[in-house]
Amino acid sequence: MVGFTVNLYVMWYLGAPEFGKLAYSQNLVFITFAAASLGLEAIVVKRLVTHPEEANITLGTSLLLRFFGIMLIAFPIFTFCWMSDLIYDLNLFILISIGQIINLFGVVEYTFQAKLLGKHRAISGIVASTLANMLRVYFVMNDGTLYQLAFTYTFDLLIFFIVNILIYKKSVPNRGRW
Repeated sequence: MVGFTVNLYVMWYLGAPEFGKLAYSQNLVFITFAAASLGLEAIVVKRLVTHPEEANITLGTSLLLRFFGIMLIAFPIFTFCWMSDLIYDLNLFILISIGQIINLFGVVEYTFQAKLLGKHRAISGIVASTLANMLRVYFVMNDGTLYQLAFTYTFDLLIFFIVNILIYKKSVPNRGRW
């Protein structure tokens, strides 16, 4: 509910044209990255449950598959934005994409799901969402730019990643190398 209210505040602050650019860039990035990892989560979680001794290989392979899937799908969209002179949208696309690239390392979430530790993901999400919403309100109250507000979505994923990694290191004793 807080996130919804903060987004309404951001929408009111930016106005229709600027918020439309932000929403367009976000949706372009989210669709791209969702398509890149389509179906991978269920397969990886099942593999982690059935073969826990191969967790490092499974997580490393998942990370590589997500990376190459993203590059395969994001490159044509990046090229389209660049060739069609949508430089403003291209900059937003790149800024928001950085957060999604950071989110590649979210494969540690699969370990939480496989070990029925969903509360860790919830804790990460609450911490990241709270800090990002506070930053959004700060930028709106201090006349922040569209790029600063777009950065808050990348910041959200960065905090989510950091908290997830800290919890992963603490809760998974035999993590090995990917």
